[in-house]
Amino acid sequence: MHTNWFQTSRSLFFSILLHIIFGGILIFSFKFSAKPTPVHKPVTNIIKAISDDKKQVELELKRLNDIEEAKKTEEKKRQKKLEKKAEDAKKKRIAEEKKLKQLKKKKDKEKKLEIKETSLCR
Repeated sequence: MHTNWFQTSRSLFFSILLHIIFGGILIFSFKFSAKPTPVHKPVTNIIKAISDDKKQVELELKRLNDIEEAKKTEEKKRQKKLEKKAEDAKKKRIAEEKKLKQLKKKKDKEKKLEIKETSLCR
């Protein structure tokens, strides 16, 4: 029993000793300073752009407006072409329908004539 008490006290002593050592390391590793360390901000150079030549600005605006107008006119032309194609297709379809109706009438007349001829021949 004496050995058991000796082992327990020895373990307790080493545990306390290790805690004191680690506590000391932690305390001395911190730097306690009254002044907070300043955070360095990156230096940025601000460029002040000033347009000295208003004529140049106006020319650029005019160029951009001309490009926009050209795009609009191209789009209008494209839409007109599409509308014209659609109209032509519609006219063609109507013409085909008329042709079909005429062919149907012609066939119906031929059938009626054929029926009359066959009934007259009997």
